[in-house]
Amino acid sequence: MEYERDIASKKKFKIRKTALAAGGVIILGASGVAAMQSGGSPSFFADVSKAFSNTFLKQEKLLGEIELAGNGDARGVDEPRLIKCAFDALGTPARSSVLINEVAWMGSVGDAKNEWIELKNRSKEIADVSFWKLLDRGGDISVVLPKGTEITAGGFLAIGKKADDGENISLGGSIKNSDERLRLFNSECVLEDEAGGEAWPAGDNKTKQTMERNVSGFGWHTSIVAGGTPRKENSGGVTVKPATQKPAAKTVLVPAANNTSPSTENNSTNALAETETVNDGSVTLTPISTAVRIQSVCAGTADNASFEFIRMYNPSDKQISLSGWFMKKVSSTGNESTLVSSTYFNDKVLSAGGTLFLARKEGYFGATSPDIWWPKSYSLAGKKNGVILYDGAKNKVGEVWWEEKPAGDGCD
Repeated sequence: MEYERDIASKKKFKIRKTALAAGGVIILGASGVAAMQSGGSPSFFADVSKAFSNTFLKQEKLLGEIELAGNGDARGVDEPRLIKCAFDALGTPARSSVLINEVAWMGSVGDAKNEWIELKNRSKEIADVSFWKLLDRGGDISVVLPKGTEITAGGFLAIGKKADDGENISLGGSIKNSDERLRLFNSECVLEDEAGGEAWPAGDNKTKQTMERNVSGFGWHTSIVAGGTPRKENSGGVTVKPATQKPAAKTVLVPAANNTSPSTENNSTNALAETETVNDGSVTLTPISTAVRIQSVCAGTADNASFEFIRMYNPSDKQISLSGWFMKKVSSTGNESTLVSSTYFNDKVLSAGGTLFLARKEGYFGATSPDIWWPKSYSLAGKKNGVILYDGAKNKVGEVWWEEKPAGDGCD
């Protein structure tokens, strides 16, 4: 093969024609091509500059791998099943039609290993998902859907859940109960959907109620019944029932600044709005903003201690305004100090089922473009440290604390 292209250093390189042994792979990167022999390390058949090497070897530049045919020849290899998608390479999910719809990450009653993942085709046409890939961050799950796999309009495909007719697509591995992420790629390694984080946004490990997707938006809720709704429409989610022989619960939205005057007409999704549940004269106020979670925290890598970022996640089906919000760092003694002031959150909105990406200025150089940069003078520590998120009414929304966070932990 031959390949020539300008790279960051403005130099050119050429990969000479070569043959690869059977079982080898060709690795495609954003800045070039490399060849890898089976069982060996990458061999670059070129006068490769240091700039190319540094760029290519960065994980976020890796697009995928194409396995060679048995004779070591890549020509004529066109089946998408041969492309191995790079889990960490891509950013925002496309969410075009087929989504991850339900996850039984906790297993089932009587069998914690009975885990499954359901896909749903939200479109009005049959979806061909041949050679689509479902992967997890640790590499334990690596599902490639067989050629000819289709999902009917509005239909479902439960991976790992045996069908009535005996048909089953195995997960091939287990789903972790925490610090897990699932990603769904199409046959061309385009990221279609994802789910998970440091903690699952829904589902119950004790009762074995599953994590279901909201009917509208991309948020999540816990199924009403144990075992969930495999190959069926999702339930409406867990609701709080009123006590016996008491009036039915009534839910209204009121501004937090004026919560003594309930109104059924204020349906604002502003972060300061609160849900008021009225039961037999008693009132309980729960901030809508508590739906927001700190999904992951990166406090530096082995190569770059300043490579820091935080990802926020809104699992609800409501858009939330972040104006007035702020984030603080907490030390081992419990002292709080500013990490991200409210100035940076003003005019920011966290969409239903969406994420907000915050990163340290001049320290983070990853593939995802931050929504907020915090000052480079504010840093996180790898030991006995934490972050606290507050909404505009100074309610504590989320908190993450670690005794020790190894370099690179949470930096996917």
